[in-house]
Amino acid sequence: MQKKLIPTILILSLILSGFLSLNAIRNMQGNARVVNYTGVVRGATQLLVKQEMAGKTNHALIQKLDGILNELQTGDGPNGLTRLDDETYQKQLQELEKDWAVIKEEIKEVRKSKDTAELLRLSEQYFQACDDAVKEAEIYTEQRVSSIMRILMVQILLCLAIVAFVAAITSRMRKRQQEMEKVEIENRKKSEALSLLAKQLQAPMNEISETLYIADLETYELYFLNEAGQRSFHTKDFYGRKCYEVLQGRTSPCPFCTNPQLDEGKIITWEFSNPISLRHYLLKDRLIEWEGRKARMEIAFDMTENEKEKQQLQNMLDAQNMIVRCVHHLYENQDVTSSIHAVLQAVGKFFTADCTYLISIDNQMPFANQEWCDAHIASRKQDFAKLPQAVIHHWLSAFSEKGSVIISDLAEINKLSEEEYQILQNHNIQRMVAVPLESNHQIIAVLGVDNPAKDMMQNITSMLQTLCYFIMLTIKRDQAEKKLAHLSYHDELTSFYNRNRYIEDVKHIAHSHQSVGVVYLDINGLKDINDKYGHARGDEVIIEAALHMRRVFPQADIYRIGGDEFVIISTNLSQDVFQRQVRELRGSIKDQEMLKFALGSRWSPQADGINDFIAEADACMYEDKRVFYRNRQNTKRYRHYNDELLHLSDPNTLQAEIAMHHFHVYLQSKIRSTSGEAFGAEALIRYEDRDGTIISPGDFMPLLAEHHLISVIDYYIFERICMLIREWLDAYATIVPISVNLSRQTMIKATLLQDLLAICKKYEVAPSYLEIEISEHGDHLSDKDLITLIHELKHHGFRISLDDFGTEYANLALLSAAPFDVLKLDKSIINELDSNPRTQKIVTAIMKLCEELHITIIAEGIETLQQLQTLTSCGVTLVQGFYYSIPLPVDEYQRKYMHPKS
Repeated sequence: MQKKLIPTILILSLILSGFLSLNAIRNMQGNARVVNYTGVVRGATQLLVKQEMAGKTNHALIQKLDGILNELQTGDGPNGLTRLDDETYQKQLQELEKDWAVIKEEIKEVRKSKDTAELLRLSEQYFQACDDAVKEAEIYTEQRVSSIMRILMVQILLCLAIVAFVAAITSRMRKRQQEMEKVEIENRKKSEALSLLAKQLQAPMNEISETLYIADLETYELYFLNEAGQRSFHTKDFYGRKCYEVLQGRTSPCPFCTNPQLDEGKIITWEFSNPISLRHYLLKDRLIEWEGRKARMEIAFDMTENEKEKQQLQNMLDAQNMIVRCVHHLYENQDVTSSIHAVLQAVGKFFTADCTYLISIDNQMPFANQEWCDAHIASRKQDFAKLPQAVIHHWLSAFSEKGSVIISDLAEINKLSEEEYQILQNHNIQRMVAVPLESNHQIIAVLGVDNPAKDMMQNITSMLQTLCYFIMLTIKRDQAEKKLAHLSYHDELTSFYNRNRYIEDVKHIAHSHQSVGVVYLDINGLKDINDKYGHARGDEVIIEAALHMRRVFPQADIYRIGGDEFVIISTNLSQDVFQRQVRELRGSIKDQEMLKFALGSRWSPQADGINDFIAEADACMYEDKRVFYRNRQNTKRYRHYNDELLHLSDPNTLQAEIAMHHFHVYLQSKIRSTSGEAFGAEALIRYEDRDGTIISPGDFMPLLAEHHLISVIDYYIFERICMLIREWLDAYATIVPISVNLSRQTMIKATLLQDLLAICKKYEVAPSYLEIEISEHGDHLSDKDLITLIHELKHHGFRISLDDFGTEYANLALLSAAPFDVLKLDKSIINELDSNPRTQKIVTAIMKLCEELHITIIAEGIETLQQLQTLTSCGVTLVQGFYYSIPLPVDEYQRKYMHPKS
């Protein structure tokens, strides 16, 4: 082909040159005729003039000249003339046309016997114009000839250049062909070497335990599948078959194939679950050359077990999130029935179950006998009451022994209980899990799930037990809230009015114009009775005292304003009658061995000073109590309230002791267990008696509480901490918040918030450095008022902590209603951690809940390493307790935990 290329090009060039030459000759011939006929116009015009001057007319010649002139301008006529494409020549023709028209008019005049001199002059001018036109035609023709010659020269040169170029290309192609032949020979040798190497590599590739295959990048044909792959995919006949057919069971290339992404030196890593081997693989793909062709090499690492573990962890996380959502349902919805139904629905959908339900045992539980069923499942609620007693007793026995009832396969039940098997079979229940709800260690209801997903049976029991705990808390919270609503103005034990009603009634009486008698009464020794005989006996004493008061003051309003404190208010009663009733009340307990009380009374004809009368009656009562304890120095209460402490019940003495610095603030650090660093501290109080003995608050705080003086200590601690923080801000690099306990006696003060802010302002301390710890215990402040106070404190920047969490259920209601920053787990929960796995699960759930509510959780009372490790496993890393530090005097705390400024 290369040999024929040059002659072919030469022939084509010759033909092209001939064609162009012929075309040029034809053009030159046409141009020559134009020149000739232009000359004909010149000569014929002169001939015509001469004839006309001689008196001979020649119309044919005039017509011929008209035709020639027209044909020279248009190129259209019988003479075969071409139109010269020259602007100068064409303008000249237009001038000739005009002059010719003038000559023709002059000829007409001459024929009419006009003088011929003008015609002669016009003919001479016309002759010269024709001559100029001939010259222009000749000039144009010469230019065209020169142009054609140049084109022919260029054509010849171009043909020669093409020939030279083709020759060069041919020579280069010949050399390249020779080189390619050499390369082909070398590649053949390399291919043979690679084939030999591939055979040698197949041996170690067959020895690895992971599946390895090699397939053509374009045709998908398998070149190699190691022995591990052959075992996994049960094939030995693989060579030449499609990889997607052998390894994926498909009839066309896989849509997820990574072939388009493969590139030199690039490894693609991905994961896939194979439908044939039913295993999950980590895949690594690479582009290689196999026997001279581009191929894909893939190694499959079996990650099935790892994937199962990862899925289990994901299931656990999903389960925790589900529990948190259920807890939100329980605590955000005030309607317990609807919240429990929402929980049942969430549980059913999470486990993809047919039905979830809450069944009451012997109708002991409110809000029970509820269910949620999937859309295709009929309700089973009407069958709850029809459960045979034998089935119920079997479940109760299983709950006692194992803590739950788990049926993984219905067929297994037929061997144990035909009756139970029949009930489950009638409802198409193949699997079932049930756990008990307990109240006071008694099973009152059952939470059950029918036909949960098989793969979710493993951890379902612990999740349901956790939900039972929160459901029970919600029910108790609801009961407590209803009870609180009922007891807003009544004391449950005595049926007397409570402190809320007392405050409202006193305000109302203060604006009335009537006589009023006030009795302030406090039961003596009630704490000793509770300690010695139990609170039940103490309650009996309170009830007995109430009976005496009601019998003596049948028409009076009687208020229980504290644990052992009562106020009797009689209106529109004469002084004599009132005093007689007071004496009768005193005398009614003379013969009582256990019931003793101190009382003070005041009467006035006008009620507008009732608050003063109550304070005076209160003071009289305390004097009466002082006498009582002095006369009974052998009592346990006196051992606590001896003369060294009893003097603190006097407000003036207490202020004097504070002024003499006999009360000391101690600090107990709060520790971040992950780093061992202190992130805060709690302020505690100690009393130094006259002998220098340090007395713990448990020995003097009850006395101050009983005499309504505990707020004095609360204010003292708060101001002392503000003073301390002010010193720290000036001296130390890092300042941690300090928490201060406020009793509910203090929190009922109407001016509390203003007092705290005034102290902060006095020492120029931001409220954010202070954390107010509020305990759930106490009877002097309603939850409604407490929640209002918490919102106000938060609004002004104080941090709020809920103390003693877990000691009673009521604080759960408080937690759901108030914006707490911190929740402190009570020591009673911490003590249960190591021995009770359920407590650990509950703490984990509470931790998760607090994270969702953005509440910091702190564990109190940490005393052992085991407790610390268990808390860490539950996610709790903020702790406080003797394991790290006992409460320390301020100077020791500063040396241990504070870092001075550089």
